[in-house]
Amino acid sequence: MRVRRAAAAAAAAVGLMAVSLTACTDSDDPTTDGGTTRGSTETTEQESTEAPSTETLTEQDPQDEVDSAGSGTDDSAEESVPDESGTTGSAPEDTAEPGGNDAEWMSPDSTDTQVGAAAGGDLNTIRVRTGVHEYYDRVVLDLEGEDTSPGWTASYVTDPLEDGSGAPIDIEGNAFLHLSVTGFRMPVEGEPFHQGVTNFDGGGVDEIYVSAPFEGMIQVVVGVDSARSYRVFTLGDPLRFVIDVEVAG
Repeated sequence: MRVRRAAAAAAAAVGLMAVSLTACTDSDDPTTDGGTTRGSTETTEQESTEAPSTETLTEQDPQDEVDSAGSGTDDSAEESVPDESGTTGSAPEDTAEPGGNDAEWMSPDSTDTQVGAAAGGDLNTIRVRTGVHEYYDRVVLDLEGEDTSPGWTASYVTDPLEDGSGAPIDIEGNAFLHLSVTGFRMPVEGEPFHQGVTNFDGGGVDEIYVSAPFEGMIQVVVGVDSARSYRVFTLGDPLRFVIDVEVAG
């Protein structure tokens, strides 16, 4: 009996040791508690938190957008005006100068006369421009030449006629402001100059006719919807011949 009990006790001791060894082995195995998986998850989370930083670095600087697009502002003081071909372009605004925009307004039944360069001067008309203002329509003849003092006579006429031929001048309008402007020469062959009719959708002016030089003068006829007050003057640097037709009132 004692032998059997000793054997049983020994067997029990061996079994207890085996269980203890098994328990120690299980607790040291990293694959059984998810440690590697958690480590991988933490790495993924770390990479995820770094991603916004990467996007911020590659984002375009708003200042670059402003620089590439420009400021979008336009501080130029220009009028939109037709050139010789009748298309609309930009030209410097005709600003006031002594004897310029201070010129006297003439009533429709008045004649405006300004003594200037004699017939046979050296002026040439290179283009006609127009501009709409709050109180008047403006017609501008851009001139070139050394003579800076053209003369003129301006008045309303019933039926404008071409100098020399006497042919009717056919332009739109119910009243016609006619100007004879002195100080011009004939253009040389190949030299640009302006001649013909310019359309103008203004507040009162319909069309403008400018002739080629004849005997040192050109004709300018402004077709208006009705006889209106006007003023005529010159501006310098560059030389311009200006006709304003009142539209207010």
